[in-house]
Amino acid sequence: MEVSTPSIKQILDPRIDPKTKRMDVGGLLIPPTSLITALLYGFANHEHLRAKEYYFWRICDELWNHDDLPEKLMIRHPWAEKMIWAALNNKYLAIGGSASSGKSHTMAAWGIANWLSKPKDTLVLMTSTTLREARKRIWGSVMSLLSVIDDAPIKIRDSIGNASYVNEKGTLIERAGLSLIAAEKTRTREATNKLIGIKAPRVILIGDELSELSEAILQAGLSNLSKNPEFQLIGMSNPNSRFDAFGIWSEPINGWDSVDTHTADGWATTRQANTSLSSGRLFI
Repeated sequence: MEVSTPSIKQILDPRIDPKTKRMDVGGLLIPPTSLITALLYGFANHEHLRAKEYYFWRICDELWNHDDLPEKLMIRHPWAEKMIWAALNNKYLAIGGSASSGKSHTMAAWGIANWLSKPKDTLVLMTSTTLREARKRIWGSVMSLLSVIDDAPIKIRDSIGNASYVNEKGTLIERAGLSLIAAEKTRTREATNKLIGIKAPRVILIGDELSELSEAILQAGLSNLSKNPEFQLIGMSNPNSRFDAFGIWSEPINGWDSVDTHTADGWATTRQANTSLSSGRLFI
């Protein structure tokens, strides 16, 4: 008799174990809880990257693609899949692509999912040129995605570009949440001063429209924020120059002459040459 192989969904999707009466999340046993809480737990705690990828997209479906919404808010298209897989595999990541390729929206979802999976310990910093421009880009996506999440322990203050965790006592925890930092070149010193000294168990810095920002933003992230226990830096832009902040951030490990930028869709960057950590460039 032929035995069928369990599907990924059957292996990873949360279910109540009939023997232990505990919730099985891809082999991780936790007290029974809601589906979205279990998915967030799996995303935060499963050791296998393909499992984390599975939980990320299931989180997207539960939060932003369910039938009660008039339209799906987080479409799983090939470019988004590439970005999420690259973010799972790289501590330092450069994402380049044309306008309207979904960079900002996908990384907004990445930041939110990471925060909600460990809301007390995660601070996601997002930079753009100005608050006004950010609302057309990554922060606009953050607001549209957060606005449809019900009963989450968060307080949104759109006017200052902030969404913070609210603990069980109703106290606002400023060091945990999503924070937008205006970082146009004329405000570089102000932006870097905000980055210096930030401490949290887990910090993710997402530099949107990096080619329009100063390289000092990268240096502030690498020299200060990287000292936190967990840190990730993702820089995104429509490629413009090899010599602006995004060009420097995405430089191939063996120099620009080592890759054909017209055909290559990814490469290791100079950041990997300088550290033992994974670092890459994804072009979509």
